[in-house]
Amino acid sequence: MEKRKKPEKDLRNKSGLFFQIGVFAALLLVVSAFEYKQKDSNIVVCSLPTEAEPQWIVPPTDIPPPPPPPKPVVHNPVEADPEEPEIEIPDIIIDTEIIPDPPEEFVEPKEEPVSELPFDIVESMPEPEGGFEAFYKYVSK
Repeated sequence: MEKRKKPEKDLRNKSGLFFQIGVFAALLLVVSAFEYKQKDSNIVVCSLPTEAEPQWIVPPTDIPPPPPPPKPVVHNPVEADPEEPEIEIPDIIIDTEIIPDPPEEFVEPKEEPVSELPFDIVESMPEPEGGFEAFYKYVSK
């Protein structure tokens, strides 16, 4: 530690005492806040009018129920008349001179080997080498 000009005026040696005084003051403030009781006073929040005002009583109104929904109309399927003319689809003309001829030699694509990817679902659960009995013997050692 570096030397001070006046070691008697150094307050670092009393920091524990100041901390305890601060904790005590905070605790005293919290306890006093929770234990404080207020006097019961008869304060009227709202006042009633001195003269009695006439109160109008509204009779309940009868609301008629809504009309029932309309019944669905069932349509019987109508068969198409065979006499109706069919829609003619125009012939599409393709110019074959624009389309190139396919190559004479057809090369089959090479089959790529399937890489071993991790499985989502495994058919058989993994087991330690030699079975569980060998595993338990190894663990007990």
